[in-house]
Amino acid sequence: MKKKVFGEKLSRDTDSRNALFRALLRALIIHGSIITTYAKANAIKRDAEKLIRFAKSADFNDKRKISAILANDRETTKKLYETVVATFDDIKSGFIRITNLPRRRGDNARIVKLEWSRKISVSNKSIKGKDKTKSEEAKADKKSLRGRLNSLRKKSVKSVKKPV
Repeated sequence: MKKKVFGEKLSRDTDSRNALFRALLRALIIHGSIITTYAKANAIKRDAEKLIRFAKSADFNDKRKISAILANDRETTKKLYETVVATFDDIKSGFIRITNLPRRRGDNARIVKLEWSRKISVSNKSIKGKDKTKSEEAKADKKSLRGRLNSLRKKSVKSVKKPV
């Protein structure tokens, strides 16, 4: 007889589900909040709470568990210890907040915003750890039509001399 097993399957096999959970946890740590479906958010909420509890303890085995959950990503682990755990140092639970958003138009899925219950400073670094410089932003501006038009306007304003 088939028995029901605790946990969310999310219509995925075990490896895909673990990869999804790992990616959502990393995104939550890096960006501070993520927008996803209610089922995924509920499944991640348990893991995120557990991750913070592991990080708050100084046990070496718990550090290994965190490293395994985050796929040995040192940047994410470092951010977890430096910013997230420091923010939640005085409380024991209730680290995650789920806020309802309007339903998705295509399939009427329940969409929520999953975020930390307290404000955590998020740096401008991307996932790979690079800072965006002004030259990279300028290159991105030059690629778009609006960016090219703005640069042409600036050039034309500079070329016109104002009478004194």
